[in-house]
Amino acid sequence: MADHELPPIAEILIHTMKITRVIFCTVVSMLVAQSALAQSSATATARAGVVITSAERFVAPVGLPRPLPGAPTVLHGQNFKVTGPDSAWRDVSDISSIHPVVDTVWNLTNDSQSIYFSRSQHLGSSLSSSVCWGGLCYPKKDSVEVWTIPPLGSALLTLDLSATLNDVPDSGAVWLRVGVVGSPADTVQLYYTASYTPPDPPLVFLWSQPTQFEETFNGPGVDTLSNMLENYAARGIDYVLSYQALLPAGWSITKFDDTRQPYNPSNYQDTFTTGNTLVTNFSALPDTTYQQRLTFTLNVPTVTTEDSAVIYLSVHPQTSNPADSANYRFVMYVMPPASVATAPEERAGIAVTNAWPNPLVGNGTLHLEIQTDAGGASHATIYDLTGSEKGTLDLGSLHPGTNEIQVSAPNLPSGDYILRVTQGGLSSEVVRFNYVK
Repeated sequence: MADHELPPIAEILIHTMKITRVIFCTVVSMLVAQSALAQSSATATARAGVVITSAERFVAPVGLPRPLPGAPTVLHGQNFKVTGPDSAWRDVSDISSIHPVVDTVWNLTNDSQSIYFSRSQHLGSSLSSSVCWGGLCYPKKDSVEVWTIPPLGSALLTLDLSATLNDVPDSGAVWLRVGVVGSPADTVQLYYTASYTPPDPPLVFLWSQPTQFEETFNGPGVDTLSNMLENYAARGIDYVLSYQALLPAGWSITKFDDTRQPYNPSNYQDTFTTGNTLVTNFSALPDTTYQQRLTFTLNVPTVTTEDSAVIYLSVHPQTSNPADSANYRFVMYVMPPASVATAPEERAGIAVTNAWPNPLVGNGTLHLEIQTDAGGASHATIYDLTGSEKGTLDLGSLHPGTNEIQVSAPNLPSGDYILRVTQGGLSSEVVRFNYVK
C-alpha cells in the first residue's frame, strides 16, 4: 500500500465523522433559528400585553409541497374552529395584485376568547406576506398578534401574498399557528404555499405610473422631462442607460442624470455621466432607493414654430439574460409662445393624478403625482371615510410632477383614508389610500 493511501476502515471513519459534523451543524442551526423565533415572538406579544408560552410557538417545518384543491378546510381547536379556502396554494405571478387567502376563525363558546396568530415563513427574496387579523393589518414580517372574538362570534384572518418582478422562478411557504391565549393545547396550524413564474420576457424593471413618454413645453428656454424607473429584481443591480437624440438645429441635451428616491442631499446619486451614457446602481426592494428619477434637460434657444426633440433610451440591467433589456422613445414637443397663450383663469387649477405606495406603512413617504399651475402655500388634509378631518400636512411649495410627503401620524389608526391637496385657495379632488400603522 502506498504511503498516501488510507486503509478502507480509515476512509469509513472519516466519512462517518463528516456526516456527524453535518448533522451537528444542522441541529445547532435549527436551535438558533428556534431561539430567534421565540425572541421575536416574545417582543411582538409584549406589545399586545399578552404572554404566549413557549409551547404555543413553533418552528416551521422544511419542505414546500404544493397542496391540491379540494373541499374547504375546517380545522377545530377545543374552543374555536377555522374555516378556510379549498386550496392553500396561490400563484402570485401577477405582481400588480395582492393575492389573499381568507380564513374565518369562529369562537365556539359563550365567553369572549383572546385568539392569537403566530406567523413563521420560508419565502424567497421576491416573495412577501402580510396578515390582517380581526380589524388590524400587520406588515411584512414574522409576528404574533392577538384579537378578541366575542361569544359565538367570528373574525377574519387574511394572509396576503405578493411578489416583486424577478427574472427567476420562486416559491415559498407561510405557517400560521392559531390558538387561545393561555391554552397551549388549544391550537391549530395553517399552512400556505406560493409560487412565482417570471413573465416572458422576464424584465426586471418597470416605469412608475403615470409615465410621460410625450410632453409639451411652451416657448424657448430650459425644459426637463423626467420619469421614475424602478428596479423589481429583488436584488441590487447595475444598470447601463444610454440615449440617442434627434434634435432641431441649435437645440441640445445639456444633462442626462438620475436622482435617488427619496431625495437625500448627502447621498442622492450613485452614478457617473460620460457623454450620453449613465451607469447607476439600483438597490433592491423594499428599500426606497430601488426608485430612481431619470431626467433629460433640453436647451431650446429659440422656437418660432412647433418642433420636437426625439430621444431613444436604452435600459440595460447587468443580468445574464439579454431579454431584460429594452428601448424606449420619448418626445419633447416645444410650442412657440404665441400659439399657447391662455387666459390664467382658464388654466389655474390643481389635480392629484396618482398617490403611492398604497398601502402606506408607518411613518413612510407618500408620493403624489401633481399637476398644478396654482401658486401660494399648500397643504394636504387627511379625512376618514366618514368625512371627519384627521390631520393636516404642510406641503410647502408644490411643483408639477412627483412631490413627496413624510407622513408622521402616531395617533392615526390603520385603515382607509382620503386626502385632498389645497394650494392658493384651490383644492384637488380627493385621493384614497390605505394606512398601516
